[in-house]
Amino acid sequence: AKVASLAKEDVGLKGSIKTLEDANTARVADVATLTGNLKTAQEAQTGSLNALSTQVDAKVASLAKEDVGLKGSIKVLEDANTARVADVATLTGNLKTAQEAQTASLNALSTQVDAKVASLTQKDGALQASVKTLEDANTARVAENASLSANLKSLQDSTVTSVNALKGQISAQGEASAKDTAAIQQSIQSLNGANAVRISDIAALTANLQNLQAKWTSSQEAMDAKLAALTAENVALKQSVQVIAAPTRSGWMAASFIPADPDLVRDGFSLVSTVPAPDWKVGSLNGAPTARIGASSVWTGQEWIVWGGLTAGYFPVKTGARYRADLDLWSTLAPTDAPTERSGHSAVWTGKEMIVWGGVNKGVYLNDGSRYTPSLQGWVALNSGGAPSARTAHSVAWTGRYMVIFGGRNNAGVQADGGLYDPVANSWSPMPVNGAPPGARMGATMIWTGSALIVWGGFSNTGHWASGAVLSFNAQGVPGAWTNLAAPSGFSGRMGHVSAWDGQRLMVWGGRSSSGPVLGDGAVWDSVTGVWTALETSGAPTPRYDASGAWTGEELVVFGGNTSTASTGITSTGAAWRPGTGWRPLSAPVGGVARSAALSAWTGSSLLVFGGVSPTGLPLADLQRLEVRSPWYLYRRGALPKTTSSASTP
Repeated sequence: AKVASLAKEDVGLKGSIKTLEDANTARVADVATLTGNLKTAQEAQTGSLNALSTQVDAKVASLAKEDVGLKGSIKVLEDANTARVADVATLTGNLKTAQEAQTASLNALSTQVDAKVASLTQKDGALQASVKTLEDANTARVAENASLSANLKSLQDSTVTSVNALKGQISAQGEASAKDTAAIQQSIQSLNGANAVRISDIAALTANLQNLQAKWTSSQEAMDAKLAALTAENVALKQSVQVIAAPTRSGWMAASFIPADPDLVRDGFSLVSTVPAPDWKVGSLNGAPTARIGASSVWTGQEWIVWGGLTAGYFPVKTGARYRADLDLWSTLAPTDAPTERSGHSAVWTGKEMIVWGGVNKGVYLNDGSRYTPSLQGWVALNSGGAPSARTAHSVAWTGRYMVIFGGRNNAGVQADGGLYDPVANSWSPMPVNGAPPGARMGATMIWTGSALIVWGGFSNTGHWASGAVLSFNAQGVPGAWTNLAAPSGFSGRMGHVSAWDGQRLMVWGGRSSSGPVLGDGAVWDSVTGVWTALETSGAPTPRYDASGAWTGEELVVFGGNTSTASTGITSTGAAWRPGTGWRPLSAPVGGVARSAALSAWTGSSLLVFGGVSPTGLPLADLQRLEVRSPWYLYRRGALPKTTSSASTP
């Protein structure tokens, strides 16, 4: 029984073992599957890690390279900063030196100005007293004239009354007796005699009145002459401090505007001192026009009138002001009846009024204008009948009788016509076309010589002109025919150049050509010989266009302008050209403001510059003045030449 029982249990155990073996076999298979999956996952992970490691290595290499570049850039910036610190230190030293020199110069100038102001104040007091005396005399004469007029009116009324009374008596008496008739005739004769006396009195009063008017006119002319004499004296005082062009010398001292003057050195002189060129002076902006470009200006001989143009934001305006350079004083132009807003217009001074014409207003071209009279402070519109077509960028000149308009552009393109405006008749006449008139052009030079009109340069639809034409006028100021003005040999056509007239020669310099480059050459045309001569290039200003220019009577002055096609090329440098000597820099210790397309005027002693475009491309309002002269070089001689006698020694 026991064995049977054990056998039975053994069978059960074997069954359990078989079950466990089967379960184990299944688990081994599962383990094998899991092992395979794990291996596959490990291999995939290893591939991913290898790829990531490659990316990390590449990124580390890139960052290392960038780090090297950044360290190099930092080193460059550190070196540049070190250099700039050194430059700032140098500039600070230079500025301090310049400020000390300027302070000394200003102190000396202040002393001179105080003395001049005291002198002018004394003269002004005497002039005011003279004017007061004339005004009092005029007031007395006006009162006397009024009294005479009243007496004359009373006499006339009395005569009329007497005649009327006599006529009434004659009518009432009718058929009077011969005695009465004789009495009436005697009365008539008596009245006629009294009337003759009264007529004589009237004639005497009239003569007296005319005499008073003549005295007033004479007094007025005397006052005008005195004012002109004072003005001339002021100019003479300014000129008296100038060093003349040729070396001025006494026996031991000499002065020249030429450094290392060869004539003086040859004569045994040596340089002992230098008087620097004057500084640029900043003019008053109190009452001045706002910042603008494209405005017009005229110099009247006493004041500078600025009008119109584009302000900040390039909005056209119709405002302006008058500047007295001798007083550094602005006064606003009356806006009543002024022309409409505009820019790119023209203006001339006739001797008593400014005439403004043409231009453009927000894309609309204009052919109207007005006349401004400073003494009346008022505007009067021009007659537009027969005026040239609307335009801008045209040329203008005043001949003494006509305002001449030529060329320009409008919606139809560049123009080849123009017109002559007569302010006395307030009428227009067409530009003559007989002879060889200039072709269509804008931005051309036009200069009145005193007997002829010169047109040169400018831009056309086909390029820039290097030639021009001359329009002759007769003794009555009436235009005749055009003659050709040939181009200088090898000289490029241009616009935006500087031009001037010295009484015989036309001078042109700089500008831009049709091929694009900025120009730095120039030429002179002699109206007597008809020959062009190239200006020297040594010492000339850097090439530029839209510079300011003026003829001082001795030198052609060029200032500012743009040295490239971008506003960043706008400069504050300049130079002056003297015939027979060449170019010299405008070596003012305190420089001018960088600007292009500015207004400029020559007062007879100083260059005025206002407005224009700054290097930032925005309009300017700065006013500056420069007394144009070179430094003065003072020489001393150690001993007189042996050929000089002691008796002639100063």
